[in-house]
Formats: sequence, C-alpha cells, structure tokens
Amino acid sequence: KMEDDERRAEIEALEMMYSCNRISEDSKNKSISFRLELETLGLALLFDIPSTYPEASPPGVVATTLHHSTLSRTTLKNINDAFKESELLHPWKGENCLYDMVLWFQENGEEIIRNCSGSGTKEGGEARSPGSGPKEEKASMRTSNFKSNEEKSGILMNSTVEGEAASSDDGERKKTAKKKNATIKEELLHMRQWIWFIGFYTRKIIKAFVRCAGEKGLTGFLMPGKPGVACLEGPESSINDFLRITRTQLFASVAPSSRKMKLIHHESITSESRCFDSFSEVEMACLSGTHKRKDLTDLGELQRFLKNAGCGHAFSLIFNN
Repeated sequence: KMEDDERRAEIEALEMMYSCNRISEDSKNKSISFRLELETLGLALLFDIPSTYPEASPPGVVATTLHHSTLSRTTLKNINDAFKESELLHPWKGENCLYDMVLWFQENGEEIIRNCSGSGTKEGGEARSPGSGPKEEKASMRTSNFKSNEEKSGILMNSTVEGEAASSDDGERKKTAKKKNATIKEELLHMRQWIWFIGFYTRKIIKAFVRCAGEKGLTGFLMPGKPGVACLEGPESSINDFLRITRTQLFASVAPSSRKMKLIHHESITSESRCFDSFSEVEMACLSGTHKRKDLTDLGELQRFLKNAGCGHAFSLIFNN
C-alpha cells in the first residue's frame, strides 16, 4: 500500500508541473497509464506504469507527436531509439525516475530534432536560398538612401559650427543630471528572477549561495532538492553580478550534468514591491516523507508557500516553461 501511494504521489507531482491526462487505471493489475505533453517540442509522452515500478521494472514510455507537430517519423524514431538506449534504463536501478525521464526528453529531444532538421531548414519547412531574404533588401535600401544621406550631410556640416558655440557647462549639467536619474532609476526599479535547477543538494554550495545572495543585497529564497527553485529580488545589476559568481565560482566544482540551471522568467518590480524581506533557504517536504537524494519535492507545498508570499502566479511560470 505504501509503494502504491508513493507511485501515485510521483504521478501527481508530474501533473502539477506538466500538462497531463490520465488514460486508464487498471485496479486489478494496479497499472496506471497517462499522457504528458511537451508543447515546445511538439511531443507527447505516453507512460504505462506497472505495479512492479520502481523496484522490479521500469515504466513503459513512448514519445509520439502532438496533432500540430511537424516532426517526421524518422525524427520520432530517433528520439525513441535514443531513449531506449539511455542510462536511465540500462541498467535499471530500481529508483523513482518519472521526472528524470521527462527531463531526458526535454534535453535530448531538442538536440535530436535540431540534428535531424538539416542545415538551414526547419522540419516541415522550406530551405531559403542563400542569396535571398532580408539581407538583400537591406543592401538595396542602403544604396538608394546613399545620395539623400550625402546631400543631408552638407546641411548638417553648416549647422555644426553654430552648435559648437553652445556652452560646455550646459553639456556638463546634462551629463550630471542624466547620471543622477540613472542612479534613482536603479534604486527604484528592481527585478524578480525565477530560477529552476535539475537538482540542488550540496550543503556547502547551498550555504554559499544563500550567503552570497545576502551580501549582494538580494531578497528571495532558495529551495534545495529535486527540482530546485530560487527567487532573486533586487537591482538588475546586482542579480546579474550574483549569477556570474554562481556560474563561475559556486558551481565550479559541480559536475556539468548536475549544475543545470535555467533562468525561467523575470519581471520588473519596485523596491517597495518585493515579496521577501531577506534571502533564505526554505525546505519543503518530500513526497516519500524522507529527504533522500532522489526524492521529489512536494510541489504542492511549494505552491502554497508562493501563494502565501504573494507570488502564487510564479508556480505556473516555473513549471510550464
């Protein structure tokens, strides 16, 4: 009964993150089938979860095309063949992996589609001839405008002499005012950046991430786990500086396969409309009730946390991109 509950909880977590539809549920064999859509790739994943998952056998997963997709049969076959040979299935580790499988299709499917689409041609589209297109039109416009620009330059040169007589003090005042306005704008206009991580576990890096964000004057939170989520609030320059440090220093010792970080969405805010007073680590419950490395985070708890903080709209932005 406990294993069946964990299996259902894992499926329900996917339903919160993606567009899913239950196809069937066999109460006798305790198998569950559902369809998960990946709109950006034009793919639908058909899952068949046996009662022996995850201990004894993996789930059945087949990629098919959405009705509006232009993917060819060859591309679809290449995607499914590559998945069958993936390390997720060979050897079977007896671990919960539905989320990892969806990530595999998101990350590898895009590359396979790109490789199959051919040079300069979208699948289902037409190749553009090398000499045609916008560049040719722009060149023509530059030629036709050359004379008129040359004629205008004579008038501009005559008026330049008069313009140089303007006070240099006036120019300095304008520069000072512009700089002051930019400073005020920087102080008032802030940004809220949402970040998704494939997984975030290492305690040392978690502490460094939270400490560095605080030092930069940012507010928000980091939710470690699988998946990991972070919210950064503050001046855009401070956020960009923090992200540079994160990529070049904090994650320098992490294996490339584990440091996948995606900037999901950013929105303009003011210094007064921040949702958080400081930057901190928040820990959500896991679906299994433990905090083992492979456990999926209870996203229902995250959704409630965001709603209470006044940014509930972000949940769909994070998990529907």
